Amino acid sequence: MKFKKGDVPWNKGLTKNTDPRVKKASEKLMGNTCSKGRTLTEVHKKRVGDAMRGREITWGDKISKTLIGAYVGENSSQWKGGITIFNHKIRGLPEYRQWVKDVFRRDSWICQKCGQKGGNLNAHHIICIAEIILENKLKSIKDALNCKQLWRIDNGLTLCKECHKLERKK
Repeated sequence: MKFKKGDVPWNKGLTKNTDPRVKKASEKLMGNTCSKGRTLTEVHKKRVGDAMRGREITWGDKISKTLIGAYVGENSSQWKGGITIFNHKIRGLPEYRQWVKDVFRRDSWICQKCGQKGGNLNAHHIICIAEIILENKLKSIKDALNCKQLWRIDNGLTLCKECHKLERKK
């Protein structure tokens, strides 16, 4: 069976939209105009681009920090010395996956808070990885592999997804 063979498409023969309002709106979206229809200068476009990238920008004598740049990296209240990427590297190790399996096996794949068996389970660190990294001054993967505190099974709990969210909020 051939589906709709020979049917004419609904828009066959229709001309493109020639409404001047539609043309003006598309030019505004695609061109170098702002929301009020004014053409942006190259200097203005550069300042807007710098602001969007979180850089310090100068307006005459003043230096202005944007909200994006003011609270990123070392300026953030949650800055921990750049350990996040290292934390992710540790979580990608086969030893970490083995630690998770060992925690699940020890707890018989049962959530230790609500008692749910199986399903979407997470292995939760009682002392979080970031704290262990800071306490033991870990700098490399080799240091992490040799750190016994990081791989202790008694530092882990099996939690269901919902209980893990609640535990992480504490």
